[in-house]
Amino acid sequence: MDRIQRTGAAVVLAACLATVLATRSAPIAQRRAPVIAPAVVVLEARPDSDETTVRVRFPGAVTPTMDFARVTHAPGSARVGRVTAVGGALVVYGVFAEREAQGAATYNSALFRVDAAGAHRIIGDVCDASAPLITAAGTVLVQRGRDGLEVPPDPTSRALRERVDALEITAVDPTSGSTRTLWSGEGQIAYLACALRGEEALVYHVTSSGAYLFGLDAATRIVRPILGPFDPLARDFSYDAARDRVVYARASAPRSREYEVVSLDARGASLPTVLLRAESDHLMPRVLADGTVALSLPGDTGLGELAVSLAGARPSALAPASTGAHATLGQSPDGQWLAVRTTTARSETLVIASRASGTRYALDRPDTLTEFAGFLPAGVTP
Repeated sequence: MDRIQRTGAAVVLAACLATVLATRSAPIAQRRAPVIAPAVVVLEARPDSDETTVRVRFPGAVTPTMDFARVTHAPGSARVGRVTAVGGALVVYGVFAEREAQGAATYNSALFRVDAAGAHRIIGDVCDASAPLITAAGTVLVQRGRDGLEVPPDPTSRALRERVDALEITAVDPTSGSTRTLWSGEGQIAYLACALRGEEALVYHVTSSGAYLFGLDAATRIVRPILGPFDPLARDFSYDAARDRVVYARASAPRSREYEVVSLDARGASLPTVLLRAESDHLMPRVLADGTVALSLPGDTGLGELAVSLAGARPSALAPASTGAHATLGQSPDGQWLAVRTTTARSETLVIASRASGTRYALDRPDTLTEFAGFLPAGVTP
């Protein structure tokens, strides 16, 4: 073989080797490609602190955190926040105690607006540890009230009787910060269950005569009855916008060990449909954007999902099996990530997890209480 032939053969061999190496290394590169996690907003504080940091976390990034603002409050306050975007900028609405509770006092907290300029108190007499609700149209609602008189036990049966409070739902304009009363009544609680369409919110009103669900329009103040009275044994409400239905958990009967996941027409056109019944008091259902329902599997065996369109269907695993009660707290704007809190007898962990790959990022920090406020809204930079 002459020199020209040897050179040509070497070039061909090098090209083939390069192709083989590229083919073999491509899957490795794909496997090693970093998973881009969405940014999340959390509330972080020492357990007995009188100050909470509102922090943006960038899981897996070189610079993993950015302090957004700080809120001063009563020591050891519960911390609850919800994120939104106002004019393309990040805004967090949070409820924090502004005075320490005395006895059975319930309305010791205030609503704060937290933005790039800092934290601003908006209104007080807010129900402790309650979450502000942001309607689909952007109006902020809070639960407020005044403590009623303590009621002594029934003199005959000695059964305990519930206190009756003066209840109020207040709207906050997201731009001006002005407030207005939307609804007032009496009972044990008027819970802001979930946002419905437009300016409407679902309210779970518990009274001495039973529980009621009604829609409350933040623009018109119109109250639209949906269901009731029924036994006040419901919780964990979320809204299926595609089907205009509300999904929640309820006890199948008073003092029963069985709980149900049910779906209810948001217009109140029919009675609830039972999707699942199990001996678990922490199913904690939450409707996801694709219409499935994330829930904690019976027996504390992991996070699962349920097809909301199939009454009586068995739930399937949504993530690898793990011990504990799994509460789905939120879903990323693109629908691909979930925020999940897992609680066992010994620990509590907060993570965001990819639905596609199972990649998980822990949000907890040592000796720090971390509360999930929400994923960073799409198109918003803090």
